[in-house]
Amino acid sequence: MFRKPWSKTESDYFLETVSEWIVFPFELGEVGRQRAAMEGGKEAPRPAA
Repeated sequence: MFRKPWSKTESDYFLETVSEWIVFPFELGEVGRQRAAMEGGKEAPRPAA
């Protein structure tokens, strides 16, 4: 778990305090779809579940 310095809540345990946005590998497909939607492009295909 990562902690943001401006968070309103305080965790008892965290790995690191970070100020940048973190994209985890399992989010890459979703980030691509959101980016395409924001740019008005075609939506990326969803992976088969």
